[in-house]
Amino acid sequence: MNLQFKPAGLANGYYEAELDINTSGLQRKVILIARIKTILQSGVLSATFDTAFICQEQSRSIFIDNPNDFPVTVTDVTLGGANPADFNLATSIPLVVAPASRGEIKVNYAPTVIGTSTATAIVSRDLPKGFTDTLILTAFGDQLPSRFWA
Repeated sequence: MNLQFKPAGLANGYYEAELDINTSGLQRKVILIARIKTILQSGVLSATFDTAFICQEQSRSIFIDNPNDFPVTVTDVTLGGANPADFNLATSIPLVVAPASRGEIKVNYAPTVIGTSTATAIVSRDLPKGFTDTLILTAFGDQLPSRFWA
């Protein structure tokens, strides 16, 4: 048996239907309840890094704003691009962002060479289903000058 519920055009709320099933000479009534919710897209703010010195770690945050009245889960964060090894996540994923609140994903930058490091952070969430944001992470690694004299 295949049942479909197509809520096109219906307002948010609960909807009820009855289904009569006859099995082995017995009639059974099944009550079906469906809930329609409009899913508002979560806002995502990228981490902004400053210049960091070689062998020192800098920590910044990606923020996820959840405007909904139900939780949204960050299901995955994938680092890619040119220099993903210079960045790492300090926050465990999955991360549940409570209703009407902000979640924080800490990202660390630890430069190993002088110059610009770039990476992408692909942030995936469970709602809306299959939705992702691709963020650009950029930072600059530098070295403290050292001078010796005799």
